[in-house]
Amino acid sequence: MEATMIEAVMEVAINSSMQRENNHDHAIKEATSQMRYGSSHIY
Repeated sequence: MEATMIEAVMEVAINSSMQRENNHDHAIKEATSQMRYGSSHIY
């Protein structure tokens, strides 16, 4: 339960940080590329 709370807080912090930096679209594209080509294939 404690780990779940920590993960939720981290997720909110990451989302807020991405919105502040305006890199949300880039993060989505990067995650999509990693899912499509595998996590070892990084641009």
